[in-house]
Amino acid sequence: MQSIKGYCLIALLSLLASCSMSLDEVSENPNRSEVTNPGNLLTYVLLDTFGPVYYGYNRQIDNYYIDWRFGGSHLNWNRRSFTADYRRLTIIDLMKEEAERVDLKAYIPIGQFLEAYWMFNITRLYGDVPFSQANKLDEGLSNPSYDQQEDIIYSILKKLEEANNGLASLGGEQIQGDVIYDGDLAKWRKLVNMFRLRVLINLTTKTSVKDIDVQDLFAQIVDDQANNPLMGQLDDSPILYEEDNPDNYYIYSNNNFISGIRITQFLAEYMKDHRDVRLMEFAQPTIYAEENDLDPDDFNNYYGTNPWPKQSNNSNYPLEDSKKVSRVNNKYHRNPVGPPTMVIGYPEQQFILAEAALRGWIQDAPDTHFDLGVRASYAFFGIGESEAEAYLSQENVKLLGDEEEMFERIISEKYLNFFMQGGYEPYFEIRRTGYPDFGKYVEPDISTLYNNGNLPLRYLYPLGEVTDNQSNLAQAVSRLDQGDNIFSKMWMIQGEDILKNPSPFPYH
Repeated sequence: MQSIKGYCLIALLSLLASCSMSLDEVSENPNRSEVTNPGNLLTYVLLDTFGPVYYGYNRQIDNYYIDWRFGGSHLNWNRRSFTADYRRLTIIDLMKEEAERVDLKAYIPIGQFLEAYWMFNITRLYGDVPFSQANKLDEGLSNPSYDQQEDIIYSILKKLEEANNGLASLGGEQIQGDVIYDGDLAKWRKLVNMFRLRVLINLTTKTSVKDIDVQDLFAQIVDDQANNPLMGQLDDSPILYEEDNPDNYYIYSNNNFISGIRITQFLAEYMKDHRDVRLMEFAQPTIYAEENDLDPDDFNNYYGTNPWPKQSNNSNYPLEDSKKVSRVNNKYHRNPVGPPTMVIGYPEQQFILAEAALRGWIQDAPDTHFDLGVRASYAFFGIGESEAEAYLSQENVKLLGDEEEMFERIISEKYLNFFMQGGYEPYFEIRRTGYPDFGKYVEPDISTLYNNGNLPLRYLYPLGEVTDNQSNLAQAVSRLDQGDNIFSKMWMIQGEDILKNPSPFPYH
């Protein structure tokens, strides 16, 4: 794998060189390249897609940790710009164009996957968004129309199918700039198909996407892995290792992790109740336990902050005064080289398959996939097989009970696997399923929460679109059940799911 810092240096030198030229020189200099190596563009997009920057922890939506000094986690969603999201798509388009120009075909299906990946994030945050006319400023389209979400997801599924088939036809073609799989196209193909499963499992309130039957397509992928290979082990995951990038965790390396940020009560109590030793990888023992050299392997030496404390008699202040509360594990903000990042991968695939089996979409045993997912998550966080075996042997961990109980355990394990790397994915899962059930471990004061404790379902459209693209935006807003409102249900979450927790995060 080539050095990440090396790519950054090349980009910096190129930028400095271009800044020293006049406009005429830039236009006419025959020695200056007017094309871009698709491998360099691929590296840039991969670091953005699979690294910790975009997926840097958002405590307001994920509820793994909180800064106790600011009164708790407030679900105060308003507007968000999607400029950066579409800039990524522009770079991906450029990479594909350059690959076609120099006849490097392997970049095309990888580009299709990356387009689908980012487009799926964008539409899940807003609903209807520009798609078919997006990034066409050079064609005079400064105010693109808004595609309906069903059409967008249909196109995403078709694009992923093309990417799978395209990768299958390439054989041993070489690729540069791949800091994730080092040019292993077989692993890229597995990722593409795993992502197809992620898209489909997000559609549990739908039976079809236009002419695509959701359950049938899911089963077709799983049942025909000769043509739709899936990940078979943790190593198939797109894990971004950071040995060549000692500055990778600059976004976490700040004093707030010492002075204010603490593990939440839900995370600590849920994991203690299930005797989950991943807690020791996620958190430090309480500040009191550390100062008094108490056993770091004792679950009693871990405690969390209430993310929704009472306005009067705030329980977090005496906890902080007594130092009986846990910080995030030091490795996430003190180590010169941070731990690897896995924003999507084999453990999640197994939890998706466990859910699909529970729903009857596939004929496998749900507990088989559930166990594999837990074991892979333990391995990713550096914990041995014997500890995973002990964890899975517990009655309150095994995939037992009725459908509702098993569903809750699958989604809760999926949630834990996203610690420090999930970005918006845990939020999307909470919105879709209503799990984890935080109410079993946290008693909130609703008066401290915005929105009366209700979970926002989407972001408001960007202000720039409201002012500059009103006519197109108005059509998209008209398709939302409550207009441009954070509680409007976009197409993909309209409908019923019998397994969904009726009282989702945090409370209604």
